[in-house]
Amino acid sequence: MKLFLPPVKRYDELLIEGLGIEVSGPRWDAISVTGTKCWLMCRHCSAILLEYMRSVTSISQLRKWIASEGLPRCVLVSGGCNSLGYVPLDSASNILRVLRELGVSLYVHTGIVSPSIARLARALGFRALMFDVFSSRCGSFVRNLRFYSEAAMLRALELCERQNLPCVPHIVVGELCGEASDEMDLIDLLASYRVPQVNIVVFTPLPGSFFEWCSPPSHSYVSRVLKIARDRLSSTRLVLGCMKPQWGRYRGLELEAADLGFDAIAAPSLETIEVLARRGEARVFRGCCSSLVGEAYA
Repeated sequence: MKLFLPPVKRYDELLIEGLGIEVSGPRWDAISVTGTKCWLMCRHCSAILLEYMRSVTSISQLRKWIASEGLPRCVLVSGGCNSLGYVPLDSASNILRVLRELGVSLYVHTGIVSPSIARLARALGFRALMFDVFSSRCGSFVRNLRFYSEAAMLRALELCERQNLPCVPHIVVGELCGEASDEMDLIDLLASYRVPQVNIVVFTPLPGSFFEWCSPPSHSYVSRVLKIARDRLSSTRLVLGCMKPQWGRYRGLELEAADLGFDAIAAPSLETIEVLARRGEARVFRGCCSSLVGEAYA
């Protein structure tokens, strides 16, 4: 089982290696090309997640970062979404171009993939394009997209398939304030497209967000979604992603995913790492789990 330590979460690698597990892979970092600014302010995030990333909104900030920290081999690129539901990457194309010229691999949270993002992805060779898939109801109520329809998501998926872009759609289980919504329909939708990987994440209330007082979806419902996703996406690489509750009755979710035959787990708990290490099943890598698409982790 491949376990990924994402650059937005700190791990004590010495503690992991003390379990007899080697932590492999190059150095990563995570940047937001809009700083902490987000035009949408989705209710489940409210731009809180951007605070965990390094703010790189100009070439001068890029130079200062590289001078002080050195150059990572891979970068997770993110940012706040505009009113159309995608990260304004065109405005940051000079930053991304410099990183590529320096040999850095880019794994990008794009938001809804537009034609301009597709052009930039081809020009700069994005290793992975990551975006959430969601229903019209969640688009309007959770993500504040006033004129969103699922047709926009279908166009994005068709664009990625037609141009053979390495897209990694994410399904957020329970994003409607922890309620079950359209997860099963989204699984069926993705099963009808040729995507190299699907990530399942679980709504987890973030302190300071609009939904901070909501509860995660029930453990039984999440378990059901994981099982159905594995059954219906049988030929697709499937990953339990970074966002998920890891306390109380949810502590076993990661092991459930492993037992169901998921291909990887992102941001695993130390307890999960230890259990899988005892089974002889743990392989731990630095970086974003979407590097399964862009890098050959044999």
